[in-house]
Formats: sequence, C-alpha cells, structure tokens
Amino acid sequence: MTSTAGVLASLQLDRVGDNEYRAGHADMGHGVVSGGQLIGQAIVAATLGHEAKLVKTVHTIFARAATIELPIEISVEPIQAGRAFASASVKLSQAGRVCAQVMVLLTADEPDHIRHADAAPLMNAPTDGLADGQWQVRIDGGIDIADPDAVGPPSLDVWVRFDGAP
Repeated sequence: MTSTAGVLASLQLDRVGDNEYRAGHADMGHGVVSGGQLIGQAIVAATLGHEAKLVKTVHTIFARAATIELPIEISVEPIQAGRAFASASVKLSQAGRVCAQVMVLLTADEPDHIRHADAAPLMNAPTDGLADGQWQVRIDGGIDIADPDAVGPPSLDVWVRFDGAP
C-alpha cells in the first residue's frame, strides 16, 4: 500500500520546458505505475493555466505499462482555450515511449440544472482502518472480484479513501 503523501507527491509536476513536465510516481507495490495516477497527472498538467475551469471529460488510451524505475515525462498540447471551454491532449511517456495519451476537456463552472444519476448507496466505512496516510479500498458485501466463478448482479459497491487527503 502506498501512502496518501506518496500519491499527492506524484501529482507535483516539475516544469522542464514549455508545456513539458516530469513527475515521479507512487509505488503501489506491484512494479508498475497505476493508471489512475497517470490520469491524475494528465489532469493536473491539462489544468495548468486553466485553474478556474473544471474537468468535464477525460478520455484515455493506455498504450503500455509505465515502470516505477523511470520518471514520467508529460507533454501537453493545448487544443483550444476559450471563456467556457478548454481542451488539451496530454502524452505521458518514459524513455521516449508513450505509456498513455489523455484527452482532457475543461469547462467553466456551470449550474447543475438537472441531475440524472441515482444517489450513491449508503455504505458504512470499514472499521478495520489502516495506518494513517494509507490508501483504503473495501468491497461491500464480501464479494471476491478475483473469483472467476463468482456470478452476481451487475453492480459493485466499493468504498475508497486516501486517509488524510485534502
């Protein structure tokens, strides 16, 4: 398990040129960089200079795994920037090889006139907490997602928390 501080540190980008950044990674314990971390780094990179806008959509292609042995090289290609919308293509690479390509659409804050989503189900937080600053994931109902013979309804309730995250 990685710490919350490790995940937050991986989102700190070092500027190395115009629209070019370098970042470390949070070691999740399995030798490769988490796809969620790559998406997070792409979002951080795409929002630089657009701090007043919110992420509307993210589309990602994971081309190959990123190793924990090398830093992540991040290149942002702005596509469009206006009052209401901005968009960028973000390439995440290691040693010149593309690991992920992410398209990010940003929008100015807008009122929520109608909401179509169902309310999230009520779940109790796990009582077997990990040490402070750890990533916690629990699947409700005792479902084993690694069991290939398990059959059930097409829904899964998952509780996730990075303890101490802002």
